Amino acid sequence: MELEELMRAVMCSVTVAYVRLFGRRGNAARRVSFRILAEILKDRVPDDPREALLEILEPVAEVEVDGDELRVRDCVMCMCRFLPEVATEEELEIIQRIVPCPIVNVYEQLAEIKGWGARLVPVKTPSSGDTEPGSCVQRLEEGA
Repeated sequence: MELEELMRAVMCSVTVAYVRLFGRRGNAARRVSFRILAEILKDRVPDDPREALLEILEPVAEVEVDGDELRVRDCVMCMCRFLPEVATEEELEIIQRIVPCPIVNVYEQLAEIKGWGARLVPVKTPSSGDTEPGSCVQRLEEGA
């Protein structure tokens, strides 16, 4: 087993565990964990929203930037391939009420903490069936 596959499986297991333990409140637990991660990272990333995003993404994925769009491939954090294997339909429905992507969620929390007024808007994602797991297209909106 490769490290990347293990990381995806761990992300999936934690996400599904929150929902199994807390039901609909599982997403609140996910948000709290992303907030804690953002608090840890806040002084470790650049103050520029775009630079910070790349700082977070580049260690875990191949990233291509085209203007405000980011094309992400081979993301270690993407758990979308494993979710259908272990989550029930009801659990999937709950999980997908907030974006399943941990990078998007932690970035949202960082933006709030740092007062950036920036957010990632999904253009194509594995959850919507537009891309393969591990790949997506996101648009960075600054001043949102």
